[in-house]
Amino acid sequence: MGILKGSLISVNKDETIAIEELNKRDNVLSVQKTDGLLNYKYSGRSIQLSYSHINFEYSQSYIHYAWQTKTPRYLTINDKLNITLDHIVLVYRDEEYTWDYVKSLELGDHLINQAFQLEKITKIDEKYDTKSIYSLNLRGSYNYFCEGYVLHNAGVCDQDMLLSTSSSNTSVTLPAGSCAYCGIENKFSWLGPHRW
Repeated sequence: MGILKGSLISVNKDETIAIEELNKRDNVLSVQKTDGLLNYKYSGRSIQLSYSHINFEYSQSYIHYAWQTKTPRYLTINDKLNITLDHIVLVYRDEEYTWDYVKSLELGDHLINQAFQLEKITKIDEKYDTKSIYSLNLRGSYNYFCEGYVLHNAGVCDQDMLLSTSSSNTSVTLPAGSCAYCGIENKFSWLGPHRW
């Protein structure tokens, strides 16, 4: 789960920074509903959420955990957003706002941009080319703007098994006995994604 190196992250309404230049504790621009959070900390619950109407407002989150790995396959949305298939985005379809996996996006769906406007998906390209990807885990609103679109933050337990087993990723350190998505600490042992 991640976005490609060079992808621009909004740190406020007027400034963007390439994801690989961000560090732990840096602030990023997020979004929430006027009456509370837009998404849960844990993605498995977030993708169950849907809203017929949202009064959006900006918020700030900070980077709690960040890491880098590689992917052999990704999608490019509207010639702009380069993202893995398992990442989660805020999408508008069938007159509802909902969180969904990138692999489920279809032409005609709408993404929500930084101006809180709907932007129609007109092009989806699947690419097979090994690239560096970066993932952010946030504290605050658990979402951020990448290339102007609202994305869910990522978590260790949604990473590919290669993250913990590949010799090329030996520099990756996983938080001991915790899940960066759901915040469970010292209760379970890390055995790989989706295993406890």
